[in-house]
Amino acid sequence: MITYLLKVISWENDADNYNTVEIRSQDRTEIEFYIKVAQLFISCNNWNGNKGFGNADRPVDGVEAAIDKIVAEHTGTIPKYWDKERSKRDDPDWWAAGYGDNGDYYEDGIYDLIGLWCEGERYRVFESFKVFKVTDIEDVTGEF
Repeated sequence: MITYLLKVISWENDADNYNTVEIRSQDRTEIEFYIKVAQLFISCNNWNGNKGFGNADRPVDGVEAAIDKIVAEHTGTIPKYWDKERSKRDDPDWWAAGYGDNGDYYEDGIYDLIGLWCEGERYRVFESFKVFKVTDIEDVTGEF
């Protein structure tokens, strides 16, 4: 069985406090989806003209629309956080309480993908990612 390990590297608003989030999946298309969403969070102060949502005060106009566009164009597996219909089926009480309709639906997924907010107010800045293919995992629990 092949498992993919995605490492998403991000930093806070002044390029410090690096963080790495690890996501595992046996579905390559799910990993591709995470990468596309993470790349939305390049710095909003990017000097080369490619401006993202990273380092912007949250919530930011356009984040939800940008994620929705990736969801609509993605042909593979969509993680639960961004699959609204699946989320509504699996977590009806959460949706009934109004969390999904006030932006938490997106914020929870973003938080899990790029990490803690900068000073509680800004999105972290996506720096890079690495993907590893893990093909052989040996259970060595007995050695400890």
